[in-house]
Amino acid sequence: IQLKKGEKAGRLMFVVAARNGNEWGGSMSNYAVYSDDHGVTWNVSSMSACSNGDEAKVVELENGDLLMSIKNRNKGSRLMARSYDQGVTWTNAVVNSNLNDPACNGDVISYEADGKYYLIHSMPASTTTRENVTVYLSLDGGQTWPISREVYHGYSAYSVLQVLDDGTIGIIVEEGKWDDNLPGDDGFELAYYNFTLDWLTDGEDTYTLPD
Repeated sequence: IQLKKGEKAGRLMFVVAARNGNEWGGSMSNYAVYSDDHGVTWNVSSMSACSNGDEAKVVELENGDLLMSIKNRNKGSRLMARSYDQGVTWTNAVVNSNLNDPACNGDVISYEADGKYYLIHSMPASTTTRENVTVYLSLDGGQTWPISREVYHGYSAYSVLQVLDDGTIGIIVEEGKWDDNLPGDDGFELAYYNFTLDWLTDGEDTYTLPD
């Protein structure tokens, strides 16, 4: 992402999972990596946000703080950490019981419409199995995710979100499975869907294109 708020507006940032040892499948720590010179040089956060996380995403909140959403390798619920200095230091990641996570990659983005600042998260809607990829909506900076709509019903895994120029949201979803312990043939197909804020909120909120 590129930060838009605060004294470090313009900062480029992404998250890495760094292995803590040589053992395959061992613990990994999540760090923010950032650049203030358009990618010429890069720095790493002075501390990790999680000592046993994996594929993570970062999003900027309305007040300029940052939220890191982290894959929970133990399954159950999503792990989340926050930064109050634009990515240099992070709180220790804690479980957010409002968002399920079957140990899967997902995506989280910010979305602004008619004076409201939303977070939209895509994840499989299960605590155990990669299935039923769903989009969730938060209006309180990721504390709670009270609104959800299923995008695909059935085995499904990774997803990625993008706000488009017309205010709609695009999502790409891996549909299928790779686990031999589940019934059916292994293999993913990539599918693209497009949805609106109106659909996500069941007509409560609507995005209006600026003049």
